[in-house]
Amino acid sequence: MRGRPFEVGNRMGRGRPPGSRNKKTALAEAMENYGEAIVKQCQLEAMKGKPTALRLCMERLLPPCKPSNHRFRLPAVKTAADLGPAWQSVVRQVARGKLSAQEGEAMASMLDIRRRAIESEQRDSLPTLDETALDLSLLTDEQLAQARQLTLAASIQAATIKKDQ
Repeated sequence: MRGRPFEVGNRMGRGRPPGSRNKKTALAEAMENYGEAIVKQCQLEAMKGKPTALRLCMERLLPPCKPSNHRFRLPAVKTAADLGPAWQSVVRQVARGKLSAQEGEAMASMLDIRRRAIESEQRDSLPTLDETALDLSLLTDEQLAQARQLTLAASIQAATIKKDQ
């Protein structure tokens, strides 16, 4: 059964010649012979201030930074009142060195996102104008004018507060 599992008469060539070597093997042999000289040349270039040689040397000398494995229990944040203790916990962990400043910043950012979600939930749960509509036909003209003034004053106050923030 000549040619199995391939078709008889392969037209793409004879394949890899026997005894040929892999490129990785050839490079490893070259490094055995000239590796020390290459490393010394790279060091010399780095000492001259060549940026590529400096980068190569620094990548080999310094281990890559890894995130810390430290875990800590963050208090549950279900309401806006729970945010204060959670932020204090993050600041405390950063101050003790258990969290890096970048990790603390990331945690504070997540807590801020949670704060906005809580505010949004609270805003959505407020009754709408339709739900709180009054039967204005029962009011006198004087009471209706007072209600309009109060509404206008409240909207001006809300706009002022929003502008100050």
